[in-house]
Amino acid sequence: MRNLTLGTLSALLMTVGVVPAAQAETINSESEAEQAYTQNQRNVRSTAAFDLVSAAYRGRLESEGVPSYYRLQQAYETSQIDAEDLVNRAIAAGELSPAAAEDEGYIEMVRVHLSDLTDKDNH
Repeated sequence: MRNLTLGTLSALLMTVGVVPAAQAETINSESEAEQAYTQNQRNVRSTAAFDLVSAAYRGRLESEGVPSYYRLQQAYETSQIDAEDLVNRAIAAGELSPAAAEDEGYIEMVRVHLSDLTDKDNH
């Protein structure tokens, strides 16, 4: 009886060990597929235009020569920096996919948010 119980218990433990491993393998495959999908989707829209302008305003792109705070407003108002510049510098900083430079809709939204920055200061 003890051998039967031990054998049953061993078989049960092996089965319990195999099922989670199989489930983990399935989860890993799904996770890899999801990561690949996410990576493909993380292109132009990975950083919303508002978030990009906001990050630049707070100084996150200073290493790429983008001025922060009121200096960003002044640079935009005096045409020293524009939406295309900001997008290209964010690409150089690894904040955006290079595809962003080709997305006119995205660049237009960056332009709108840059304009909003300067308009808020004037109201």
